Amino acid sequence: LDYKKALFKEQADENSKQWYNIIVAKKDWESSPKADAIKKIIAAYHTDEVKKVIEETSDGLDQPVW
Repeated sequence: LDYKKALFKEQADENSKQWYNIIVAKKDWESSPKADAIKKIIAAYHTDEVKKVIEETSDGLDQPVW
């Protein structure tokens, strides 16, 4: 499947949220000893570098939505 040649491309919007990949943690994670590590993971994931890797490795099939 070549995403660039598709006849129709669905954009990420309110109706496509059910297919978003999300980072999750247990309830009350912010008071956990691992809270700083979790925040660093989230911050690292939400970078332009990761966005570029997602776009390049999925040939445009996956779209960063943060």
